[in-house]
Amino acid sequence: MDPQQPDGRVVFETPVLLPDEEFIAIDLIRSRTSRGRSRWKG
Repeated sequence: MDPQQPDGRVVFETPVLLPDEEFIAIDLIRSRTSRGRSRWKG
């Protein structure tokens, strides 16, 4: 398997779709952490 092959590009395109869904989770966590920071620490 050569890293210069176009197949390696597909591996980079797949993770791009994951962050889209993960970003939503991060957005929710960030909003909750900013709103109830002391609650999360307890």
